[in-house]
Amino acid sequence: MGALILGYITFALPLWFEKPNPVIFTPCAFAGVTVYLCYINFITGGDWFLTFAFPVTGGFCVISTAVVTLTRYLKKGKLYIWGGAFTLTGAFVVLIEYFISITFKIGFTGWSLYPFAVLILLGGLLFYLAINKSAREIMERKLFF
Repeated sequence: MGALILGYITFALPLWFEKPNPVIFTPCAFAGVTVYLCYINFITGGDWFLTFAFPVTGGFCVISTAVVTLTRYLKKGKLYIWGGAFTLTGAFVVLIEYFISITFKIGFTGWSLYPFAVLILLGGLLFYLAINKSAREIMERKLFF
């Protein structure tokens, strides 16, 4: 039942409006996910919500809402926005592994360093393309966008 309500909030609720604003509905979807995770934690008698699920969901909510807001209201600078999003997500993955090690008493294994490195490199590439006009034009010709 909770998953159906969450699906309704995420997919059906925006259809009620003629022009749904994603800046409003993105945090609403994350709020629904947070409430659902809190419910699962309560039902199962767990103690992982405040130390793991809430910070992870909140962090992704902040990053996603910032990207959606900036891409919706800014006309230029999309490469800067997405470069920053990749870079922040890469840093946040390391923080997620830290939350896992604190909550579930698992040692820091270092798996998060691999996505961290890839996301930092992708973010740096997007920043480079945003700064260097000739490289950006070459990539636009090669990738047809």
